[in-house]
Amino acid sequence: MLIEHSESGEKIPNLSPYLHGIHAPLSGETSSVKLRCIEGEVPPQLNGLFARNSPNPQFAPIGKYHWFDGDGMVHGVKLLEGSAHYSSRYVKTEGLAAEKEAGEALWTGILERPRRRLATPVKDTANTDLIWHNGQLIASWWLSGEPYALSADLETLGKASFVSALPPGATVSAHPKVDPQTNELMFFGYNLFKRPYYHYGVVGADGELKHFTTVDLPHAHIPHDIAITERYTVLVDMPMGWDEEALKLGKRKIAFHSDRPSRFGIIPRYGQSSEIQWFEAESAYMYHTIRAFEEGDELVLTGCRIKDPIPDEQDESGEVARLDIIHLVPLLYEWRFNLKTGETSETLLDRTPTEFPRVNDRTLGRKTRFAYCPTVAAAPTLCFNGFIKYDLQSGQQEQVNYDALLGQNGWYGGEVCFAPDPDRADHEDGGWIVTILTHPQHDHSQLLLIDAQTPHQGITARCMLPHKIPVGFHAEFVSF
Repeated sequence: MLIEHSESGEKIPNLSPYLHGIHAPLSGETSSVKLRCIEGEVPPQLNGLFARNSPNPQFAPIGKYHWFDGDGMVHGVKLLEGSAHYSSRYVKTEGLAAEKEAGEALWTGILERPRRRLATPVKDTANTDLIWHNGQLIASWWLSGEPYALSADLETLGKASFVSALPPGATVSAHPKVDPQTNELMFFGYNLFKRPYYHYGVVGADGELKHFTTVDLPHAHIPHDIAITERYTVLVDMPMGWDEEALKLGKRKIAFHSDRPSRFGIIPRYGQSSEIQWFEAESAYMYHTIRAFEEGDELVLTGCRIKDPIPDEQDESGEVARLDIIHLVPLLYEWRFNLKTGETSETLLDRTPTEFPRVNDRTLGRKTRFAYCPTVAAAPTLCFNGFIKYDLQSGQQEQVNYDALLGQNGWYGGEVCFAPDPDRADHEDGGWIVTILTHPQHDHSQLLLIDAQTPHQGITARCMLPHKIPVGFHAEFVSF
């Protein structure tokens, strides 16, 4: 079977569903194309950049392809005085440069054995996350590597400035957090192969490394996110990692250890490993946190919790979103950690599967009221058919379904971003929800804007993009 780049039609042999339909990669970059609104209009006071990171393999993959393997490509839409212009650029990583020089893929993906002749077993693609810090977009990687800095025009500027100050072997994972009040950046990194398995650090508003400490976890788990409050950072240690029986046989296989608890380490922002206060909860996994804040003696954390990401009986019906062996049924949960007594409580908040949650980034680390959480579609690949606006204070919610909104079935979106309206800055939800929609049978994706205060009232603007954009990972909105 062959897949094809969605622009050129170039054939690439691979059976992965993440190389077809709404995931079909693009063949190249695009420079500043003015977009036409097909419904509504871009608010003239909305000035900024919506950018999304996506996996997009430059060359035909070697063997089995996993969605997490593709080279990082950033899609950006600049919104200025009512107009919209689209561009896309690869993140110019060292691995991509080596493959471009060779004219072919050199690294295998995470579903294949690494090639021993290469200096690093897996290619750092910087394909996962985007944040804005110190006047730059920072593109980072889920497997923990060296983040890259991009300009607002999406040009790669090199590795992030603080990378050179890290100790040897230290890396940075996706999902660092920026405090909107201080502009400090909190990050973590991990190593699956040798101790210490985890480290944590702080980068100042000037882009320089200010703090770093190692954390010697008892097991080599795969963390994915952290959360911040005004004074603390929440480190997440959940029991998905190596299958230890397979390791004894010289094989590397990921397993979920349901006999181990979930662990949350609360560390002062500039704290050392010895200052971490650890809390335990029921065994589970979580890709993404939503918010954290301090309330009296408690620290409150909200996130998307998966009870069992690798069940013994794999569902083959297509009713559960999957990433290879990973099952994705994430539900909205809240944990409360009492810093005085050491007690933990956890509560299910909603039974609708949601992931890739976002808030108004200007509230990060504080008691955020509203969250915007894409709804997981019942499909064989991970995709989102709408989003829910949660009022975490009242418990109310408003759900938006893309098919109902557009009057046509088959539209899927990515992560949604909150774009603030300067005229409604005194309202936490005063702004717009921005995302990109893709349809498997349509040649063009669409940029969608919905008023965050009144999502039930429909579309603010819908703009035609120049081609189909594959469904991707995380996004950022930068106000100008």
